[in-house]
Amino acid sequence: MLCPPRLSWFDARMSSRAPVVVAVVLLVMAAAFGTAAGFLGVRTAAFLADAGRAEGVVVGLDEDDDAYRAEVAYDVDGRTYELTDRVATNPPRHDVGERVTVLYDPADPADARLDARYGYWLETIFAVVAVALAGAGAAVLAARLRAGARDRLAATGERATGIVTAVRTSDRVTVNGRPRTVTTVSWRHPFAGERTLTEVTWGGGHAVGDQVNLRYDAARPARAVVEPPVGGPED
Repeated sequence: MLCPPRLSWFDARMSSRAPVVVAVVLLVMAAAFGTAAGFLGVRTAAFLADAGRAEGVVVGLDEDDDAYRAEVAYDVDGRTYELTDRVATNPPRHDVGERVTVLYDPADPADARLDARYGYWLETIFAVVAVALAGAGAAVLAARLRAGARDRLAATGERATGIVTAVRTSDRVTVNGRPRTVTTVSWRHPFAGERTLTEVTWGGGHAVGDQVNLRYDAARPARAVVEPPVGGPED
């Protein structure tokens, strides 16, 4: 019978570090998007604080990949300027000949944009993406830290034995074909007395009535892990 190859020390180290690398990449991307959102937000706020207002008229529609941007002409101090809306939509948001309000920089009237709340989506999108990436990165990092703490406990914790009192399996939630299994173990701490441990694993394992080995934190007995069954799916 062929046995699956065991991971080398290098492969195991890389496997354990992969979640940390993923978390760092996500957090760096979140920082980049957050910085961009902050820069655009500050620039937009500064622009709006001093912006002048002028009436413009839509003189054309610029087609961009089946979406349309309004081309607007407006006058400032007797001089005519033109701008193209930053947002493209289909159907077009404005009709040719429609009158709109234009905001412009008094020091540079050519720097202008339409006065519309939808004109600031880019800053909002960047901020939402930054928050989502930061949340995902934090979740991955937290999961890896929990796994690391569990591994350390399993390697260095005090030994004890317990009895499996309940096993619940959910076939609707699986990982790599393994069902989610919730195992409840009753065990006795030398000083704290009877304790109950509930553990979530993926795949089969122990049965009700099994005697199991576990490891616990001597300083905090509530922190305990069950050792997988010999020859079980987690072995």
